[in-house]
Amino acid sequence: MISTNGRHKFSLEKKGDIYDLDISDHPGLKDIYVLTKLPLKKLNLSHTSVRNLSPLKEMSLDALIINNTFVSELGALKKMALIELDLRASHVTKINEVNFSRLKRFYMNDFILNLQPLSKARVLEEVYLPKSFKNHKQLSFIPENTKLIFY
Repeated sequence: MISTNGRHKFSLEKKGDIYDLDISDHPGLKDIYVLTKLPLKKLNLSHTSVRNLSPLKEMSLDALIINNTFVSELGALKKMALIELDLRASHVTKINEVNFSRLKRFYMNDFILNLQPLSKARVLEEVYLPKSFKNHKQLSFIPENTKLIFY
């Protein structure tokens, strides 16, 4: 379902008792506390002004897209076993708080320098790296069979 209320547009897709929610492209959106404890599996917050992910702490998301946001800290994701995480153009600098046990697709930004936490990502299939990524020594931490894609 795509809902439009004047200039506000969002997409909510029901899959059984859970939902995929896309509230991207709302630059004025800062506060996501209203989402606390919603039964979401996929959440797209890209191109918003969101900084704080703590309202998501109790969720069991499969996919989180926070590209082009002001998010800089991922501590709220510590218990979340994501399958896909998109950090492109976010302000995140450290990924040591992320649970990599189920992660298959990971989109990096320009600010992450230490890739050692990725060595725990046993099922990782694809890592998307910015073309500007220059620290090739860090690539040794990415599991061997993982496909590297430069964007």
